[in-house]
Amino acid sequence: MTSRILTALIVGAGWLLLLFAAPLPLFLVFFVLIGVLIAWEFAAMVLGPEETALKPATVLLILLPLVASCFGRLEILAAALFLAVLLLNLLVVSRHATLPDPFSLLLRLSFGLLLVSFFLAHVPLIMRLQNGAKLLLFLTGITVASDSVAFFIGKAFGRHKLCPSVSPKKSIEGLVGGLIGGSAGGLIVALLFFPDFALFKVLICSTLLTAIGVLGDLTESLLKRHAGIKDSGTILPGHGGLLDRMDSLLLAAPAFYYLQTWHLLLP
Repeated sequence: MTSRILTALIVGAGWLLLLFAAPLPLFLVFFVLIGVLIAWEFAAMVLGPEETALKPATVLLILLPLVASCFGRLEILAAALFLAVLLLNLLVVSRHATLPDPFSLLLRLSFGLLLVSFFLAHVPLIMRLQNGAKLLLFLTGITVASDSVAFFIGKAFGRHKLCPSVSPKKSIEGLVGGLIGGSAGGLIVALLFFPDFALFKVLICSTLLTAIGVLGDLTESLLKRHAGIKDSGTILPGHGGLLDRMDSLLLAAPAFYYLQTWHLLLP
């Protein structure tokens, strides 16, 4: 628990510095570096023993949309995703004779291009919006508060399993605590940085984003269960890998981006 809390404090302080003290190019460089590590963790999870030689190519394909998102234009991101899928198809077809299950590999990596590449690539898109740093703080405030409250409530009061076949430790009590915590986290950040916010919209959208983040968490748990591992990596003491800490953002980031750009959330 001590290492978990210490790591969270260090990562949290670093994230705040990146958001509010670092120039945008430095933020984008760090984001791409984080993307490299996440892509490597994902490749290690989904590639079988006979497919490990494809790990560098998998990382490069995942990085294409992530790098493209740094330009801040959705159409460039979409084009990069198309190019990545095109190259993935070329890779699998060209290696077809040497792969144990080419179709399964194509499906696994195509899903990865969506989940840990295209979806996560919405983070730089959010950063380039007006008040982008504050918007990202709002989103991460929701996901961090949700994860933290869900963990402690689930640990103390969890009795009814949420989805035991996917994540045995998650409980319905933890889910309820996470929904309350995420809503409170969003409300606190909105009070601090968006004084003209509409209370009803913030509470509804914070709860919705929390629920979407839980689905992202469960999706990553499904990947880990398939791979037979507990954590996606070991880079964060007490937490596991980067993908373990950012799994809630995978689905929540694009949802938040569209809510904001369609003027459904913050002023």
